[in-house]
Amino acid sequence: ALPAVPAGADSPAAVVEGPYCGGRMSQELPDGPPPNSTRRAVAEVLTGTATKAHVAAWGRFQDDVLWRLSRRGGPQGMVTRKFKTLIVTPINRHMWNNTARFWRKLSGNAAGDTFKFALFFHDMDETPDLSSIDSAFAAQIVYQRAGKGCKPTFWRQITPSMAAQYDYVWLVDGDLLWDFFRWDIFRYYLVRYQPLVQQPAVLPFSPGTRSTDQPTPTA
Repeated sequence: ALPAVPAGADSPAAVVEGPYCGGRMSQELPDGPPPNSTRRAVAEVLTGTATKAHVAAWGRFQDDVLWRLSRRGGPQGMVTRKFKTLIVTPINRHMWNNTARFWRKLSGNAAGDTFKFALFFHDMDETPDLSSIDSAFAAQIVYQRAGKGCKPTFWRQITPSMAAQYDYVWLVDGDLLWDFFRWDIFRYYLVRYQPLVQQPAVLPFSPGTRSTDQPTPTA
């Protein structure tokens, strides 16, 4: 059975405990004081000890970036064309609420882009009925399957005819923290460079170190 949903589940911030996402459980980030230095802020984000204050500070930076991009005028078709994206996600029974929260964050984009989901529940024998738990998110699911398997096995179930209905197919893990992500900024680069394939990179904390290392925050 799926975990119970707390009261106010229609709120973007209303999620229950689930898998670790960026070092934290997939729940709303806690309140806390703002970081006292940029270096400490980065370290706290990397180690999963970030708070709402970190998100707010990063959000102000993103607002400034968007303002600067708008001053440039943006690439042709920056806002006039609306994208349709299929997000393909392998998840377990605890991750669906994090994915629903991700959809709500994406849905707030300024361009009016839409997002649909193909979900693969790799720890269940039957697909769950999410419509009785979160009907708004359930309406965005166009494909779901249950059963054990690896990511390439799941991905191959997305047929060419299914993919052809969308501008982009996004293969994404279900245990990521999306509080610091802003689709409107990412979209700028999609429109400007029009990549056929794009893969994110995880930057190291400092030059010469490994990107997977998580440093301990220091003052």
